[in-house]
Amino acid sequence: MENSRLMTANTRDTSSFIQLSLHNGAIHGLPVTLVIGRFTRAKFEHRDFAHYFADLDEAENWCPKRRQDYLAGRLCAAAASQGTVALSHLAPQGIGRHADGRPAWHRDITGSISHSGELALAVVAGAGEGVCLGTDVEFKVGQKQAQGLGRFVLSETEKEVVRASGLNFSLAVTLVFSAKETLFKAFSEPGERLSFTRARLVGIDIGQQALQFVADGENGNPVLHTVLFALILDAKKSSDSPLRQLAVATLYLAANK
Repeated sequence: MENSRLMTANTRDTSSFIQLSLHNGAIHGLPVTLVIGRFTRAKFEHRDFAHYFADLDEAENWCPKRRQDYLAGRLCAAAASQGTVALSHLAPQGIGRHADGRPAWHRDITGSISHSGELALAVVAGAGEGVCLGTDVEFKVGQKQAQGLGRFVLSETEKEVVRASGLNFSLAVTLVFSAKETLFKAFSEPGERLSFTRARLVGIDIGQQALQFVADGENGNPVLHTVLFALILDAKKSSDSPLRQLAVATLYLAANK
């Protein structure tokens, strides 16, 4: 994410299952650490999961895919929290889990986790009064899927914003879906259901890699929120496609001072 000044600090193979890359930078003057994990489901071993989460009782009935996603996301979260991608130093089990599945961060940090396909993301920042943080990663939907998804994600006014941007419709729908998911993670309360109408798309700045949304604030007045985005070209071959896949990652970080 160029406009967030996130610079690659370290990249190394942490296991045959996952490769992590760590990025440090700042957004709106707030320090942030982002970790991207590329994992391979075929190389997952149940003992990898059990090594960290032997005491996670609710995981007994999870399918292999859910365990893989959980392990990948928590390894990214641990790396972001601890500032290292060395597997031997990571303690993903130290990040708790709320009843609704959300991660329970340590008192002095806040964070967000996402995964899609064989990509996982985690971002952390210092916890403080008014700090809101969210992230999401999605693979670009196909043209047919975008038409159906667009009916749920975009209002007629938002479709005009998309058309004015000149973005490919499939990419735009994926970006807006991801950005609204990111804002939901940043602002929602436990148990709250995702709403695509809570935040309204009002602008797309391709040069700044930013999506702008308006949502009602606590006093009912409209508040402008900027969600950063980046495109990730995943070169790994998978069962989904023999060629490269385009993923989008979105991130929101703000603090009321």
